[in-house]
Amino acid sequence: MLHSSQKSQKSQISQKSQILEGSRAIALTVKNIRPAVVSAYPITPQTHIVEDLAKFKADGLADYEYVLAESEFAAASIVAGASATGVRVYTATSSQGLLLMAEVIYNIAGMRLPVVLTCANRAVSAPINIWCFAQNANVLMANLTYKPIPKIKIGDRVLGKDKKGNLCFTKVTKTFSRQTKNLVKLTTDKFDLTCTPEHLFYLRSGHDHWAKAKNLRNKELHYFGYGHEINDEFKRGWLSGVADGDGSFYSQGNRFGFLLKAKDFEMVNTFINWANYFGFPLRRADYLKKEGYFIGRLTLTEYVKKLQAFLTHGNRTDFARGYLAGMYDSEGTGPHKVKQAVIYNNDKKIIDLLSVYLKLLGVHFKIYKDTRRGGYYKNDNYHVKINNVPEFFIKCRPIISRKRENLLRMTLKSVKSRLKILDVININKKTKVYNLETEVNNYIVNGLLVHNCDQEDVMAIRDAGWIILFAENHQEAVNQHIMAYKIAEQLKLPVMVNVDGFILTHSYEPVFIPETGQIKKYLPDYQPTPGEYLDPAHPTTLGSLATPTHYFEIRQQLHDDLLSSLKIINKEYLNYNKIINITSKFEIQN
Repeated sequence: MLHSSQKSQKSQISQKSQILEGSRAIALTVKNIRPAVVSAYPITPQTHIVEDLAKFKADGLADYEYVLAESEFAAASIVAGASATGVRVYTATSSQGLLLMAEVIYNIAGMRLPVVLTCANRAVSAPINIWCFAQNANVLMANLTYKPIPKIKIGDRVLGKDKKGNLCFTKVTKTFSRQTKNLVKLTTDKFDLTCTPEHLFYLRSGHDHWAKAKNLRNKELHYFGYGHEINDEFKRGWLSGVADGDGSFYSQGNRFGFLLKAKDFEMVNTFINWANYFGFPLRRADYLKKEGYFIGRLTLTEYVKKLQAFLTHGNRTDFARGYLAGMYDSEGTGPHKVKQAVIYNNDKKIIDLLSVYLKLLGVHFKIYKDTRRGGYYKNDNYHVKINNVPEFFIKCRPIISRKRENLLRMTLKSVKSRLKILDVININKKTKVYNLETEVNNYIVNGLLVHNCDQEDVMAIRDAGWIILFAENHQEAVNQHIMAYKIAEQLKLPVMVNVDGFILTHSYEPVFIPETGQIKKYLPDYQPTPGEYLDPAHPTTLGSLATPTHYFEIRQQLHDDLLSSLKIINKEYLNYNKIINITSKFEIQN
């Protein structure tokens, strides 16, 4: 749990924070504000907000009227009508939903209704996404191989990160392609990558997670590794590593043989197939199948001698990658509680060889001798512990699928390597470009984590007459929603609070949610001005017909009030932080 290290002297409140999904934080804040009417139509990535608000109502935790709507147009109309009666209202939307609201959005501003709306920003179709890569981009698949982006299909599994920052395998849900001239080329010391200038790349942990491609010059990005193929030298190294781990060469008189014995069918089957590929006639044997062992055997002396020579340790990089992958498949485990991959072996010569190969590949490791346990054999307790597991897995791809899934125990923070973008070069050449949409809204291209959404929806109603706020993180989103009602009710202007769809709505951060009583100290109950809302006892008209002369005067007044709203916004920011102090630093306590 995270706690504030100080207390506000003004409010004397306990600054307890929670780690919440952005959508949940917004929904809890709206509940505590206690609007009279809530109405919205679900659309990704806004859906979690209104789902939570509906559940609060259903569970008896909220007393607002939750009005079901058949569309975003209907939801906007419902809150417009409710606001016109002099009560607080709330709605939320995103993308196409905001466009469907457009007619009512202008009406709300024109009638000076203090509506508060959350927009979870994302792309407007079609296509659903405008960020793209040229055909030289390669996507990291779930099997830890790279595939050209034009060949990716719906349903393919790729590597990404979930909303908690854990590495995960995720399905491709959509693919796109189009033509464009607006491109940039990112240059590195390993490859060049061409994409649209607005495409988001993962830059760092924290609130400003992502950066646009056009702003990446001299930036260092998380780097998973790229360009490591499974070629013949890798296969030879893998065969050598598995043979050193679970295989044995033996002699019976003048005859020589080779035996591979293991409990993993996938490893034994791959070893036999790859050995056959290189011309060594290994065969399967089932005499230990009941004991759970799978056997690969070669008993032709001439071929056994050739196989032994073929598996002689090499000094090429690809051989080293394969050998380490083979040793991990046969003798490795993890990561588990300790976020390291570990290779065990009792032969000091093999341990020394592993050290040479890991240094050759630039993989960080440490060698430990477990003195807590002994054994029949000398030196049977060596542990080679590898720290940067994602980079190790991609360079030295495990062949056993269940061991590749060990990568899913890791988080994005475990990616230690960084790749510097040396330059960003503008390109004006008509090019076919491609993009994907995944279940977690990100994927990895050429070793770099990229996002697959944009935020153009709010731009469509920029000039509709609303105050538009943008939150950078969860805490800003919470604060802005509370302040939005105070600003809207003072200026009689609607306020839209914008949060990044997926990056904020679906990620988790520590955030402080003021209770209802705390909010009321800053935001008292709404008291509309008499004569400016619909009341059967005092009939009045809102949004009536205006002649051209009066229409332009009304819109000019709206424009002028929007410009002058900056003073009120700044004043309310200061007032908010005096009454509800959330600016103090947080510290982690067990």
